[in-house]
Amino acid sequence: MTPLVCPACRHVANGDLHVRTLDAHGALLGCACGATFPVVDGVPILFRDVDAWLAGEGAEALRRTDLAPELDARITRGMGGAQERNATLVGVFARSTEGPLQEWLRARVSALEGAVLEIGAGMGATRRPDVVALDHNLALLRRHPGFRVCGDAADPPFLPGSFDAVVLPNLLDACAEPGIVLAQADALLRPGGHLVVTCAYAFHPDVTARARWFDAAQLSAALDGRGALLGFEIAHRLVEDVDRILWPIALTERLTHTHAVHALISVKST
Repeated sequence: MTPLVCPACRHVANGDLHVRTLDAHGALLGCACGATFPVVDGVPILFRDVDAWLAGEGAEALRRTDLAPELDARITRGMGGAQERNATLVGVFARSTEGPLQEWLRARVSALEGAVLEIGAGMGATRRPDVVALDHNLALLRRHPGFRVCGDAADPPFLPGSFDAVVLPNLLDACAEPGIVLAQADALLRPGGHLVVTCAYAFHPDVTARARWFDAAQLSAALDGRGALLGFEIAHRLVEDVDRILWPIALTERLTHTHAVHALISVKST
């Protein structure tokens, strides 16, 4: 199993990265620094400020799984907030399991060897059961078939160079710091490892400040070692660049929103 790192005390001092790995402390994971992290239904919840996450998403961590569907839906509707939002997201992604982008991702990722990390994994874009899945949303992760970790894509709780492949499925345009997320993905890759990225460039100013938006040419250049993305430069070689693959999102049973997604694969320099 990939070692899990304490996000609370990880820091850089004098140019060196200082990390501690986590150990089981009963039903929790704990660090020598004193930080503890809950494990819910087998999913470690690892954030630098885990209490802040629990303040907003704690209801999901306490969610029962033995309720009849109609009872669960009624309680969720009454609670509103994160619970109702999560129920909507689960419904959308459960309806949106097939399409050209999903087929492309599954075909490419199934061919990758070694340890694979899927960041922004949701319910599993790749459907590969042996991946390590990282996502901020516990409700979606509960339905992912891989080894799941609830955490921050910009502060992932893993050791550098832990993976042979990293997948970023439609994440860079849905996070606050896309440059940092790309740099973190690169740091987690071993030399010669594959980075698989898909992006619809569907930025929203409430999520990503306009100053951090980028286009297809900038992303292609960054993954080919020809330029920095938002100030972050990675040493990669682009091996596949597909300008448009359709990604249908079934918002309701009668309404489907389709993105034309940019798909890329690069190899980290050795």
